[in-house]
Amino acid sequence: NVGAGYILRRLIRRAVVQSKKLNISNDVIYKLANHYINDVYGEVYPNLEQGKEFILTELQKEIEKFEKTLNSGIQLKKEITNE
Repeated sequence: NVGAGYILRRLIRRAVVQSKKLNISNDVIYKLANHYINDVYGEVYPNLEQGKEFILTELQKEIEKFEKTLNSGIQLKKEITNE
């Protein structure tokens, strides 16, 4: 629960869980990040524009990684509760 990126991972995971509850595709998270980099903060923080590809790639990796973990947990819960 420590280390670089811990808070960001928590935020990304919370966004994934909330998007699942709302039946929204996780692509929306990716598109929102892209929008904020390009249109909202890109001019104010030029490093975002420079690191855009890295940021979006890492975001996508974290979303996919957590999706797998979340789906495994849901499947395990179903097996335990006989659903």
